[in-house]
Amino acid sequence: MTDTMAGTGPRDPWDCDIREVVALPEWQALRKDLVGTWTKTPAGNAALLRSFLGDGTDDRRVRILLNYLTGTGFRIGRIAHPEIDRLLAEVRAMAERRTRHLKGKVFR
Repeated sequence: MTDTMAGTGPRDPWDCDIREVVALPEWQALRKDLVGTWTKTPAGNAALLRSFLGDGTDDRRVRILLNYLTGTGFRIGRIAHPEIDRLLAEVRAMAERRTRHLKGKVFR
């Protein structure tokens, strides 16, 4: 699925610069709300991310969450919880199914 980013018309979020992809106002508001809350409410935050993801058919949202959940805090284990691990596994699977057409790009 494609959507319109930055007023430029339909674009594939897997081929766009990540800065353009994450410019979604709804994402920016959610991301701001999550800052500083991961140590207190990791499961609740994972639920908020699931809500943002919806049914998983919006490629832009899948790419946003893949980018977010593979960021440094998650990668080095500073932010960790079983719900986060489950969500990341689901998002990775969604991303890999959608990006088979991107030769050689694997999102880990």
